[in-house]
Amino acid sequence: MDNPKVRQMLGSQGAIMIAKTNSRSILGSMNDLAFQIKCIVHAMGGLVIADLSEINRQLNYIPMSAIKYNVGIEELRRRLVEPES
Repeated sequence: MDNPKVRQMLGSQGAIMIAKTNSRSILGSMNDLAFQIKCIVHAMGGLVIADLSEINRQLNYIPMSAIKYNVGIEELRRRLVEPES
């Protein structure tokens, strides 16, 4: 898919960096996602047979406090359609 809005969103990120966060909300969401991944992998029967695409799909539908309890996939759709505020 060659979507100019996606290209713009990814391009505006600049260099990818790993750093600490001061946001407790984002840290909480990240910790929850890590817990959810462990649960999903366990439910699938373990890491060796886990389906990464299915894990990603399920994660996209988990509400996150950092984005006002929206789900990731809907927040992405909203940002692709609505102009930045």
